[in-house]
Amino acid sequence: MDYKGYSTLNTEKKDGVLYVTFDYPPVNVQGQAMLADLNSLAMRLERDRETKVVVFQSAHPEIWVCHYDTELLKDMSAEAVSRDDARLLDLQSVLERISKVPQATSKTPAIKRFTIADEKGMEHDMENQRDWNDLVMDVQEIN
Repeated sequence: MDYKGYSTLNTEKKDGVLYVTFDYPPVNVQGQAMLADLNSLAMRLERDRETKVVVFQSAHPEIWVCHYDTELLKDMSAEAVSRDDARLLDLQSVLERISKVPQATSKTPAIKRFTIADEKGMEHDMENQRDWNDLVMDVQEIN
């Protein structure tokens, strides 16, 4: 499977592992270009039976991916709608698609890590928010 032609990602495939590096200076903002790349990546991964694992990483030394593009957020409708009528943001739809590819985290220690982090309320602790990088690294030690 060919993983080339992205404008916000670099890819390298080695021994069944696809390394996906977010590389969209200056801060890896999640805008239309990245969403298009991630959607294309998901489409390819859904059909790829040779890739067993996908590792997401960042070319930026301090930021993995910063946030959703505020240019897109400011154009959101201000009209109130019921929960049943609310639509997912493009970002949410694409990330949901990525989460369902055959190489998704359900077959890795990630689910155990997320469960422990949730049970301990790690994301709701202000000190953890201040030291997010340390928390992320500590959680990676959970196997």
